[in-house]
Amino acid sequence: MDELAVGFAFEINGEEIDPRKIDDGEMRKTLEKIVESVAGKVGGLRCPHHDQTPRFICRGPDFENLEMEVDGCCDTLVNLVKTGLAS
Repeated sequence: MDELAVGFAFEINGEEIDPRKIDDGEMRKTLEKIVESVAGKVGGLRCPHHDQTPRFICRGPDFENLEMEVDGCCDTLVNLVKTGLAS
């Protein structure tokens, strides 16, 4: 994956995982597609007050049951991202 304007973290069963280091090629591609899809929708967003970018955390007990949450410097950024993802 290229360097993105948004931050991403994957946490599986409490352990942070780097998708670039996953041996399973299919799973690595799936995680990369998630990142590309989200970045394609909201990758250009920055907080209008703090000039910060959003961070996404995908966590769950395994790769098949991930939930994504957005983190940001303030509610304004988080709400902008949620609106961007919903469209």
